[in-house]
Amino acid sequence: MGSRLKIEVPRDYVLSRDVCSYGYFLLAPNHWDVKAQRFHRVFDLIDGPTRCAISQPGDGKKRGQPLAVVFDRALARAEQAEVRPLIARMLRLDEDAGTIAAYHKLDPRWKKAGRGRLLRSPTLFEDIVKTVTSCNVQWPSTVHMNKRLCEVVGRGGAFPTPAKISRTRPSTLRGRCRVGYRDARLVELAKRYHRGE
Repeated sequence: MGSRLKIEVPRDYVLSRDVCSYGYFLLAPNHWDVKAQRFHRVFDLIDGPTRCAISQPGDGKKRGQPLAVVFDRALARAEQAEVRPLIARMLRLDEDAGTIAAYHKLDPRWKKAGRGRLLRSPTLFEDIVKTVTSCNVQWPSTVHMNKRLCEVVGRGGAFPTPAKISRTRPSTLRGRCRVGYRDARLVELAKRYHRGE
């Protein structure tokens, strides 16, 4: 049986609203299950990839309910410590009420719905790559590129790490992941990111 985590959220947090706030929920390795109101994702952790399902009891009708996170395998304590901040960053659980209130003051249209948290990736590197794959292309191609990056370069269907992309030949990214002219740029970006530049 896999590990289960309970993650506390801000009082106004609604998983279904906030996950679907930005198109990244459609980009691999993310998946939103509309029927089950559950967010699925593969994380590449210390001991390898793991799939998880994140849900919020009450189907978003009661704001601020803790998240239930279920993994497909048992996680060591170090992996649990590793994945918690990744989930918090991705779901923007670190955005305090003051930041959201300031946003609603600037744009009151969103106050009633409570919107203010845009889904992002667990890491800055993944956000940067997804930005690069969305430039000068129609959205279906962005979806396909990210899916292929996870399938071809990522471990176990997870989003590839900077180290993994930095060791990938540009021709592999171009031919198998269909990233086009972005091939060498993505490898160079990954190398720089991996070196801490």
